[in-house]
Amino acid sequence: MTKPIAHITRGDIVECIQNGDAVVVNYKGEILYSHGDPHKESFIRSAAKPLQTLEVFKTGAADRYNFSQKELSIMCASHYGEEFHVETVKGIISKIGLQKEDLQCGEMYSMKPAVAHRQMKLAQEKSSFFSCCSGKHSGMLAICEAMGWDRNGYYREEHPVQQGMLETIAHMCQMNKNDIGIGIDGCGVPVFSMPIYNMALSYARFSKGNDPVYGKWCQTVYEAMASEPEMLAGTNGFCSDLTKAAKGKFVGKLGADGVYCIGIRDLGIGIALKIESGDIKCIPPVIMDILGKLKLIDPSIDEELKKYKCLPNRNHLRDKIGEIISTIDLQVYL
Repeated sequence: MTKPIAHITRGDIVECIQNGDAVVVNYKGEILYSHGDPHKESFIRSAAKPLQTLEVFKTGAADRYNFSQKELSIMCASHYGEEFHVETVKGIISKIGLQKEDLQCGEMYSMKPAVAHRQMKLAQEKSSFFSCCSGKHSGMLAICEAMGWDRNGYYREEHPVQQGMLETIAHMCQMNKNDIGIGIDGCGVPVFSMPIYNMALSYARFSKGNDPVYGKWCQTVYEAMASEPEMLAGTNGFCSDLTKAAKGKFVGKLGADGVYCIGIRDLGIGIALKIESGDIKCIPPVIMDILGKLKLIDPSIDEELKKYKCLPNRNHLRDKIGEIISTIDLQVYL
């Protein structure tokens, strides 16, 4: 059963209580710790992107186009559309011989308000390159080109690129693909519903990198995320800051509407979190609390990430009027 997981205060008063579920799983499939319901079902959303990027290797697209670590990392990203993100996605599209118009992820400004404001101030038009999912979509287009598939409708569920990704997700999550619920994500592609247990298991297997089929590719994608963390979100982004501070120890990835997943390499452990309301601003304090309780935060990491332990609740004047605090009660799973 879902339990309270975070408090949002106004002054000294707890004004809002957020509920949520979390689970810690090893690569063997054993639940180690949990909070609330370890089998709570939800859409994994963009936390699936590192797993989807494995399909770039399975189809031979990665070898054909010799993608760099930056290019692989941005395929895993929910990025802010900063200049270095845009240039990286443009490089992928150019490398595979396509144009901006081939990206079918929607034209928009950055998902980060400060970056979007700058783009508008510079009189830039909305662009598919600014989409937080343009890296993932460029990887999908690379698969189409490598396999000789019609790229029209590449984002639709029935297209071979999406069917292949469903099979890869099912393999990594240790599920029958028919048991995975399918919805449509914000960028138009299929998105996968499953218990958070299977999300955590997939990240445990991904970070361990010992799967007989996908293991080597998992290691390569993991290294790309760890080596180029600025691609995963951007300047002052939690995914980027967390993965950078970890220095290869673990990688983290946000999923929209309150999902977060972490893979811990040496331990072969995966963590999955779902905030029931979908409020992503509660994620950093809860994740920091989980990592602290698991003793995965050494002093150097703690110093770099201390700002995320307790976030300020700010009003429209940007004054701090309260706090966002984790209340997770992570228990050994019996």
